[in-house]
Amino acid sequence: MSPKLQVTGISSQVQCPSCGELFHSRGLANHQKACSRKAAQREQDSKYEAKLNEQELEQAARIAPKKQKPLKPWEKPEIQQQSRSREPTEGLPTFIHTDTPSPEPHSPIASAEEPNRDTIRTEYHPKSGRKPKSSTFEQFRGPKPADIPPAPDASSEAPWTPFKSRADFEFAEIALQAALNQKQVDKLLQIFERCASGKDKLNLRNNKEIREIWSDASALISTFTRHELTGENNQYEMVFDFWCRPLWDWVMDLVCNPLLAPYFEWDAQKLYKFNGKVFIQFFDEPWTAKRFWEVQNTLPTGAKPIGIILYADKTKLSSFGTQMGYPIVARLANLPAEIRNGRGIGGGSVVGWLPIIDDDEEEKKKPGYVNFKRVIWHESFRKLLESLKNPSNVGYMVKCGDGVSHHLFPFICILSADYEEQCVMALIRGFRGLCPCPVCLVPNDKQRKITGNYKLRTAVEVQQLLEEVKKCQTEAEKEEMLKEQGLRPIENAFWDIRNSDPFKAISWDRMHSYSHGLGGKHIWPVLQKYIAEQGRSAMKDVDTRASELPRWSGLNHFNKIINVHFSDASKFEDILKISIFLTHSLLEESESLEGYLLLRVLRSYLILDTYAAMEVHTTETIEAGRKELAQFEILMNDLSDKNWDFPKNHTHAHLFDDIINKGVTRNSNTQPNEQMHGPLKDSYDLRTNFKEIAAQILQADVWLGVALILRSLIDASDEKNGLTTVPENVQEKPTDFGNVQLGSPQKSTLIGDPLGQSASSPLFEHFHTKLLKFLSNSGYGTSALNNQITEYRYLKSFYESKVTWKQEVNHLRCSPSFNKQPRYDHVIIQTDSGPIFAQLKFIFTAVVGEERIPFILVQAFDIYCNRHYKKKDKELGFIRLRQRSERKAEFFFARSIIRGAVIFPAYDGETDYLVFDIADTDMFLRTKEIVEATNSSGV
Repeated sequence: MSPKLQVTGISSQVQCPSCGELFHSRGLANHQKACSRKAAQREQDSKYEAKLNEQELEQAARIAPKKQKPLKPWEKPEIQQQSRSREPTEGLPTFIHTDTPSPEPHSPIASAEEPNRDTIRTEYHPKSGRKPKSSTFEQFRGPKPADIPPAPDASSEAPWTPFKSRADFEFAEIALQAALNQKQVDKLLQIFERCASGKDKLNLRNNKEIREIWSDASALISTFTRHELTGENNQYEMVFDFWCRPLWDWVMDLVCNPLLAPYFEWDAQKLYKFNGKVFIQFFDEPWTAKRFWEVQNTLPTGAKPIGIILYADKTKLSSFGTQMGYPIVARLANLPAEIRNGRGIGGGSVVGWLPIIDDDEEEKKKPGYVNFKRVIWHESFRKLLESLKNPSNVGYMVKCGDGVSHHLFPFICILSADYEEQCVMALIRGFRGLCPCPVCLVPNDKQRKITGNYKLRTAVEVQQLLEEVKKCQTEAEKEEMLKEQGLRPIENAFWDIRNSDPFKAISWDRMHSYSHGLGGKHIWPVLQKYIAEQGRSAMKDVDTRASELPRWSGLNHFNKIINVHFSDASKFEDILKISIFLTHSLLEESESLEGYLLLRVLRSYLILDTYAAMEVHTTETIEAGRKELAQFEILMNDLSDKNWDFPKNHTHAHLFDDIINKGVTRNSNTQPNEQMHGPLKDSYDLRTNFKEIAAQILQADVWLGVALILRSLIDASDEKNGLTTVPENVQEKPTDFGNVQLGSPQKSTLIGDPLGQSASSPLFEHFHTKLLKFLSNSGYGTSALNNQITEYRYLKSFYESKVTWKQEVNHLRCSPSFNKQPRYDHVIIQTDSGPIFAQLKFIFTAVVGEERIPFILVQAFDIYCNRHYKKKDKELGFIRLRQRSERKAEFFFARSIIRGAVIFPAYDGETDYLVFDIADTDMFLRTKEIVEATNSSGV
């Protein structure tokens, strides 16, 4: 049963007779003035365009023109003329269905010239018409997404339009962001009017006027419309409101924005990096993965795939959860992750607001009622996707933000959701079904067989099955056929959009699958149980150790963890990371065999999570990840006291296939989408009257989006005209020494009295003599050393990531009192014999000759093999260290620091330490190399 659809306008909106757009009744008059002036010009343009394309349009399917909107600030004619352009395509190419095979996915590209190490080779899809190219890494990465360029000739227009002045916009912007009420706005405006300096005229008079201007400004982006969904359940008619903006209009808002134009990638690519011997393929963004390539295979030559990422999930709007919201968030896969997952222009946008069907206690568990709710969900999505149907089949010729015309074909690239929502998207029966995976047909009693090769679901086969089900004579026969694959008798909304098989689009979600799933909800509770079995003293030890761990930027610090049962994903992630280092001495194999086996499972899980977090994957890291997944399965099956046949244990079977098909996990992670719940909750609390909330929340969302666009245009104009200013409260710029920067300088002292410490301190014994010896061994003349030094207590270490090959930074402290606690961070230092681990003890600069040189005094560690713990260290992946005495402290040039490190006490020996190798993905790969080099040298 499919509900009837009825489109209705919002009661407070009226339709423009010229363009058909819906506007607030108070804002219609201003819109009509602009709309009527353009009506004649639009008609003339339409006739001219029709004449030009008449012949071509006879060969291609007819494309409905996008609803005309008022020109955006960057669409002024004089601006478009100065945009970068090339010869436009004459008409639309004939649409051809083709199944051109893809080239081999892992074949390196031949090169006539000997490549340099780290050379990047880019192979574009054959239908793009672009030749393969080689580039240096700097050339390949291009401009940073943070460096948003000014809009073309941004200063030629008032970028705050439709506000009368910049002051009007900036006041309205603050009022909107702060959610000021009407009385507050009016009172502030009265004050400002009396105190105006005359430098900028403030034209606003009251809150009503501001709201009317925001309504007019809403024409800059696509807006929301209410649709009524009418369905029947048990002969009762039920009506639900579904709000959405046309998804294709939202796409046009982005692709036509010149601020984003430099960052769009239109063609599928295969990327290779030269490692000194061969080219290795790597994957990061969606367009570097297999699915983009396969979609472009099906398009006409020269056409461009435009990938859409969709997310949907319920969220609590009120503090007690009595008021819920159900937003749909969209992102464009053709934009880089730094922009796509950000909160600025080009980031995620709310594009729909799903109806929430209250559960009837008598009906909620009945299959018919569950199916009814699924029908309403998919009919809502069918309305959302409606505007994509024609463009996905025949394409749409668009003049994009850079002035270049592209023939675009939209498709649903990724569906980002937790497991429960994935079941709704795939229309399967969930964890109670015989086949509970939304991607494959793994039986529910085989989910622990992670490396099993199970048949993948496909839209074509499910559609065929539903056709067979319709031929069945009885309901029992239908149910038996559907139950076998865990399906529901409903047509999937995503089938309406070409190249949008939902089973291919549904993607592994790291947050809900790991930290809020397998790790936080399954492994962690079992570990808590084993620690509790060791007694209260063991539980107290875990909490004490957690509170004493060294602090590290990006790592949550906990005073207690053993009784944590509910937390957010990032905290669960960090609890799991540190827990193995805190508990291994309490769960020795000889004392708690099951507990020790769980630690081995936990270690394998943490390695998998580290691979899953990588922002760039090569074929080598994917192969290594698959091997670890197989190891995880073996270890997990050794645990006898837990049933591991559940979906969140199975889903990572698809992890590495998803990376190959759709790029790295941050492309599909729900975390950036769930972070958008916060502003929606703020709008509920601050911008609604708690009645008919959907219209008010979505109106505020549109206005905030408009404010973001206008602010970007104003900032671009300021930058172009040299009006940007540096805040007065900027801290003193650190002293720059290449790969390190020093900060927090102390008063200069004589070289014989560093830190003003007692001469009896072992660290500073013979300080001057040791420094002279170090300089002599380093080729410096000792007589050139100045007798004054300057201590620093903060150091920035810049390094190239082993994962992304981009520059990363660590913030390091070396201070006797940082936040009222001593803090002496750890580092990895490059020496003549290889990298070593060390603890910073003193950072300073001294003048040698005419050069100021940064030095560090450190206590080094040695990688140590404790025979008593050799087996445990190997099985739990520990890198065991022993620290040299303070009397053996050494000098190094600060520039020899490779990066920061985190080192924990081992707790099973008073003098032993363990490297926190899973602090981040770079640390994981870097320590692997250090250990392999150490083992090969026989140390």
